[in-house]
Amino acid sequence: MTDDRTDLSAYWRLKFDFYDRYGTRFTPEAVAAAKARPFAVRMRSFINLPALFFGPIYFVVKGMWRKAITVMLFGLLLGVAVSLTFPGLGFGGFSTNGAVCMILAGPAYYRHRVVGSRSWNSFDGIGWRFNREMREDRTLRRG
Repeated sequence: MTDDRTDLSAYWRLKFDFYDRYGTRFTPEAVAAAKARPFAVRMRSFINLPALFFGPIYFVVKGMWRKAITVMLFGLLLGVAVSLTFPGLGFGGFSTNGAVCMILAGPAYYRHRVVGSRSWNSFDGIGWRFNREMREDRTLRRG
């Protein structure tokens, strides 16, 4: 898959450059690099406000409809669990779906565009295994 980023906004290039260099944001190296950034840049890199407000619709617009379905189902289950655990919230527990989308949107879109992932797994690429794959891929590209 070609990695043409000319059509990306500066917002997405900032995120993609960070993921290129450090993998996902959950490694010790990525956390240290993120803490070294100014606060505003760090927040822009980690959160995605359109995904927070539009949830799975944002994933569909970005072309990740499979992940939109799974993140919607996950958010629904999480919302039911929160509303059953904290009945005082009523249906307010369903707002957790937007928070999940906000966190997952950056790594998911990176894998969709750069790696070519068409997985149904919304959490694909978040864990340690993906970071190892990215390091091996960088080593192969350099060598």
